[in-house]
Amino acid sequence: MILVLLGCAEELNDCEGWDAPEVVGTVESELVDELSGIALSAAQPDWMWVHNDSGDTSRVFAMGTDGSDGGRWVLAGIELEDAEDIALADGQLILGDIGDNKRKREAVFLHVFDEPEVTAGGGTLTEIETRTLRYPNGAEDAEALVVDEDGTIWLFTKGASSIVYRVEGEELVEAGEIDPRRWRLDDRTQVTGADLIEGKLVVRMYDHILVWNVDSAGVGSTVDGTACSIPVAYEPQGEALGGGPGGFYTASEGEGAALHRYARR
Repeated sequence: MILVLLGCAEELNDCEGWDAPEVVGTVESELVDELSGIALSAAQPDWMWVHNDSGDTSRVFAMGTDGSDGGRWVLAGIELEDAEDIALADGQLILGDIGDNKRKREAVFLHVFDEPEVTAGGGTLTEIETRTLRYPNGAEDAEALVVDEDGTIWLFTKGASSIVYRVEGEELVEAGEIDPRRWRLDDRTQVTGADLIEGKLVVRMYDHILVWNVDSAGVGSTVDGTACSIPVAYEPQGEALGGGPGGFYTASEGEGAALHRYARR
C-alpha cells in the first residue's frame, strides 16, 4: 500500500507571488479566545469578522486587520452547537455551524445575515436566515466553507482526507476530495479553513496551506487539479483563514493570539 501511495504522489511546488507570513498584530479582545473563522470585510476596509469555536455563545466579532477590537454582535434567537467558519458574500455574512467532532448531528446550519457597520461598536442582530443542511450518507465533521462568485457554497470536511460538498437547497452533494497523501503531506493535515481569493482557492490545514487556481467548473473540480504550497506560520491551534484583495490572514486559537498576514505580490 505504501508503494502504491508513493507511486501516485505528485510534486508539490512552492507557490509563487506570496510573501512569507508576518505578524501584524495580536487579537486584542479577551472574548476572542478560540478564533475559528475569519471573513474580511469588502465594504469596510481594515476590518474583518471573526468568531469562536464550539462552546461559545451565538455572537460574531469585528476585528481590525491589526487585531484591534471592533465590538461584538449577538445573534438573537440562535443557538450555536459548533461554529467553525464564516464567509462574506454580497454584503451578507454566512456563519457555518458545521462542526461535528463526534459525527452525530442529524443536520448542520448556515446562519445568514447582513454585515453590520463596525462603527456601531456592537449590538444585536435579529434578521437572520437559517439554512438547514444534511449530508447524503450520515453525519460529517466540517470546519471550512467558501462561497464562489456565483453564490454557490462549498463545505470541506475534516479528516484523513477532506471531502468537498456543494450546497444544493438543503442537501450537500459530494463534489471532490483533497487527499494529503497525493502530495506526501503528513502531520496535522486536517482541513480547518478556506477562502477564495482573487481566483485562488486557499485551503489551510494545521501545518500546511495549499493553493489552487480556481477551475471554471467550480471548487469541486478545482481540487482535482495541481496545488502549490505556502509556508504556514507556527500557530499551536491554527484553524482560521480569511482573505481578500492583496492577501490573507491566519490566527491560532488562544487569548492574545498573533495575527499573521500573507501578502500577495
